[in-house]
Amino acid sequence: MFPGALQSASGRIQEAADELQLVWLNVREHWQDQNASRFDEQHLRKVFAEVQAAIPAITQMSQVLGQALRECNEPESADR
Repeated sequence: MFPGALQSASGRIQEAADELQLVWLNVREHWQDQNASRFDEQHLRKVFAEVQAAIPAITQMSQVLGQALRECNEPESADR
């Protein structure tokens, strides 16, 4: 997998989470009981937290893979 593909996927994940959050806010205007609160606490907050934790990890992984690809593609020096 190429680093750019990871960054692209990361962006799509963030966009999907943002869209889910907007839809959820709209739903919450109409669904305001204990079940809605429970669903928010038990499911959606976890999803949003996982996404927020994953984005920096994906960025770091992309950087590491990019560096590894550059090093693998460097011509061997005369010192080796």
